[in-house]
Amino acid sequence: GDLESKSWESPRDVVRGRSPRLQEKAAKTMPLEDGTNAEGEDPSPPLDWTSKDDIKDAKIYGSKISPPCFKIMLFLEHYGVPYEMIESDAGKGITPTSSYKKIPVMTASGRTINDSSVIAKQLLLACGGAEVDAALLDEIVFGFQPSIEVDVLSNGADLKKIAVAAGYPVWCVPEFILSYTLGDGIAKSIARKHPDMKPANEYGARFKTSMGDNLYHGGNEVDGADISYYGTIKPFHVGENCVVATHLRACGLEAWYGRMEGAMPLVK
Repeated sequence: GDLESKSWESPRDVVRGRSPRLQEKAAKTMPLEDGTNAEGEDPSPPLDWTSKDDIKDAKIYGSKISPPCFKIMLFLEHYGVPYEMIESDAGKGITPTSSYKKIPVMTASGRTINDSSVIAKQLLLACGGAEVDAALLDEIVFGFQPSIEVDVLSNGADLKKIAVAAGYPVWCVPEFILSYTLGDGIAKSIARKHPDMKPANEYGARFKTSMGDNLYHGGNEVDGADISYYGTIKPFHVGENCVVATHLRACGLEAWYGRMEGAMPLVK
């Protein structure tokens, strides 16, 4: 995405529908063979959700340690939408005939929605009481998220703490070995898939500027951009000297993060 876009210069400029970055890509792939939405594309036919009461029997397929999945759970918890979390691996699809192989996937009210950015937008439209700045959410998902993931995966100490917290028996593995055998390879793969991404601190500085003097990006209340940014970094915050903590200090976002800690519900 273009960091000079209006979504960063003027966060109140609302973008309806798809973000510009994904319009061309989605047009080539929508619909998928199973009829569900491609990445970046709204469900077709449109969802008829106008309030949280329209979102029934919600299920999230994914992993609690996945930042995109954690983020969607945050949205659901914040807006009080009951849901069931079903642990699923990326690369398999939620059914044998699923065309979409990534996580998260959400099913609710008889519909299936793919892609965390699309799910977030649909939840905001139904529950948030406001229009959605889709381009800003796109920047966070496809710019900031892979950038901070690369930084975290390249740090052996952080990687080990995250792996141990997730239940992996790596507590006795030296940090440099864990980084060399696992983190570096994944980080390089992410970087190859996102050749245009900027340094994480550049995204953070832009986000801070877009907030102005407000408590949150949404002003005095949390909005979708706040939840998306916070949901991206929360699973990686593993101590005062970790990559995320350093990022927050460098970008002047420590106070904002502290407020978000108090404002966000506990995701179990």
